[in-house]
Amino acid sequence: MKRIFIITLLLGILLPAAQAESPVIAAADSAYMADEYTKAVELYKQAISTEGPSAKLYYNLGNAYYRLGENGNAILSYERSLRLDPADKDARDNLDFVNARITDRPGGFHGSPFGFNLPGRRYGYCHSSVHHSQHLSSCTKRP
Repeated sequence: MKRIFIITLLLGILLPAAQAESPVIAAADSAYMADEYTKAVELYKQAISTEGPSAKLYYNLGNAYYRLGENGNAILSYERSLRLDPADKDARDNLDFVNARITDRPGGFHGSPFGFNLPGRRYGYCHSSVHHSQHLSSCTKRP
């Protein structure tokens, strides 16, 4: 799966670069290839705002966000790419890949599904250092 993602990533960057593109897109692609992902994000966003949205630009923006560890923004960009081109298998594969990497963090509040306490109800909570497998024995009840 990782190999597919890398091949898709390279094809998404190298193939469009072979075509005539605007200087902003060329600079964004160059920044990405030079591992300057923050600069690439800014340039891809600039290209989207000046040249209009395209599936390819959102796809490349998603790749740059992923490299920065911003999975939420990567997912949003891949979804926008798919909205413009629902048949784009590369964007679909990358979206699935990043979604598979999203996990819940252990610990935190284990109580009301509403994010707050309802009157007359008691919900448990755990300290953030408590692992999910230990939460039953290490949690306390809210008064």
